[in-house]
Amino acid sequence: MRLIITRHAKSSWSDPLLRDHDRPLSGRGKRSSELIGRWLSCNGHAPGHVMCSSARRTQDTWRGISAVVGKPELVEILPELYHAGPGEMTRTALRARHSPAMIVGHNPGIGEFAEWICAEPPDHPDFMRFPTGATLVCDMDERVWRTAMHRAGTVLAFTVPRDLG
Repeated sequence: MRLIITRHAKSSWSDPLLRDHDRPLSGRGKRSSELIGRWLSCNGHAPGHVMCSSARRTQDTWRGISAVVGKPELVEILPELYHAGPGEMTRTALRARHSPAMIVGHNPGIGEFAEWICAEPPDHPDFMRFPTGATLVCDMDERVWRTAMHRAGTVLAFTVPRDLG
C-alpha cells in the first residue's frame, strides 16, 4: 500500500476577517500545488483515493495537484481532518480503498503523522518542519497497513515546493 501525505500549500492572509477554515491559497501556494502535482505525476505517484481536510486551503491544494495528476477513483472531503492529529489521520488512512492513498492536511498533525509512520525519516533538512506543500510518499506492507502503521512506512520520496521551483 502506498501513502502520500501532503501539507496544504501556502495560504493567504490578505483578508483578516476570514475564518481560518476559509483561507484560500496565496499565489505562491497555487504555484506550489501545481509543482507538487507535476512532481507526483512525473514520479508515477498519482493518487487513487484522496482524503482531504474540509478547509479551503487544503481543497485548493488538492485542486492544484489534481489539475496535473488527473482525477482519482475517489475523493473525500473530511471535516475531521481539519487540524487532525496523528490518531485521526491513522484512522482516516486505514479507510483507504485505493493505492496510492493521499491525505491532504495541516500542521502540526500532518508532520507528526508523517514522522510517526516512517521506519526511517528521509534525509532532508525540512522533513521535521514539514513546511507548506511538503509531500511524503511511502510504502507499507498490506498486512502492516491494516494492523499497525507506527514506524512501518518505507520512504520512497520527500519534497517541498522550494526543491521543485
